[in-house]
Amino acid sequence: MKQDIPWNRYTAESIVIVASILLAFAIDAWWEERGERAAEQILLENLLSDFKETEEILEVELPRYAQQKEWALS
Repeated sequence: MKQDIPWNRYTAESIVIVASILLAFAIDAWWEERGERAAEQILLENLLSDFKETEEILEVELPRYAQQKEWALS
C-alpha cells in the first residue's frame, strides 16, 4: 500500500502560508508607521500653536523690556 504524497499541493499551501505571514507583517509595519505619522502630526501642530502663542507674548513684552532697559541705562 503505497501512498502518493501530493507534494505540489503541500508546496502551494506552504507558499500561501508564508506569503500570508509576510503580508501580515507588512500590513502591521504600515499600520504602525501610519500611527507614528499621525502622532508626529499632532505634536507638530501643538508646537506650532506654542510658537504662535510665544510670538504673541514676545510682541507685547519685548518693547516693554526694551523700554525698561533704556530706563536702566540712563
